[in-house]
Amino acid sequence: MRRARRNPAAKDSNLIELLKEYASKTPSLREKLLQDNEDVHFARGHREASGGSLELDIWDEFCRDGLEILERPVAGDAKKRKEEDNKPKNTLDKFFTPSPKKVKKT
Repeated sequence: MRRARRNPAAKDSNLIELLKEYASKTPSLREKLLQDNEDVHFARGHREASGGSLELDIWDEFCRDGLEILERPVAGDAKKRKEEDNKPKNTLDKFFTPSPKKVKKT
């Protein structure tokens, strides 16, 4: 990750500290990411550009528990999904509506 140089509000940001703050949210992430282990490449670099490399399961855990982005529902998503599940899949409307690929232009 890299901070935007044009953003004046980001001048005081420290990306390494931000990543470590997210990683400290659960004991599991603290153990996996914040220990002094040379095999873990997390929050490396400098305060304006930091990164690393994580195993996929640790990355998923970091996104889910640290960043809280993988399983957080978006307002209205559950209702929309329920409505879509209750709709019939095969309707006459779809049968008589030509797809854009099959419409011939004259």
